[in-house]
Amino acid sequence: MGAGAPLHTAGGGPARGTGRVANYYRDYGGIPVTPHHEVRLSLVPDEPDQVVRLREFRAAHPDVIIGPGGFGTWQARIPEPKGETVATRYTLRELLDRLDELTGHQD
Repeated sequence: MGAGAPLHTAGGGPARGTGRVANYYRDYGGIPVTPHHEVRLSLVPDEPDQVVRLREFRAAHPDVIIGPGGFGTWQARIPEPKGETVATRYTLRELLDRLDELTGHQD
């Protein structure tokens, strides 16, 4: 390792942004999310039923990026031919409802 490279944080673990772990995670609003955008139940403690719904939506729409937004929100980016559509809602349920409207998904 190079001189001055941070080896550990004050908590004793690897410094953020170093080592193999940094290659597997991206940072969304301070919450690490895997490249496959897995949502852990701890991110939606008030909406555990929405985790399955989110997985199903992602399977049907792999091009849509969904993750925690800023200030306690959920955000999605839908690619469009000439840009993108961004939707932001305070709950995952509200965001998935809006995405169903935008993508024409019917239950």
